[in-house]
Amino acid sequence: MINPNTDTGAVLHTLLTQGSINEYYALTGLGIKRLSARINDLKSEGIPIKTILKQVTKRSGRKVRVTDCYKLENDND
Repeated sequence: MINPNTDTGAVLHTLLTQGSINEYYALTGLGIKRLSARINDLKSEGIPIKTILKQVTKRSGRKVRVTDCYKLENDND
């Protein structure tokens, strides 16, 4: 059971109510600096979460994939 008064609970609530969460919202809206750690906590509790990646170009010109956001998995995805 995930305590709703924890950072992990706040991330789960956001996923359930808004459908996704990203690093910027976690930091500015919730004050959570380690979103990936909280996502890992939720996954270890058996909550199916998928990572949405995007491709960006670094200053060096190299293209890399980074996390865009996290979403709850469902049958439609």
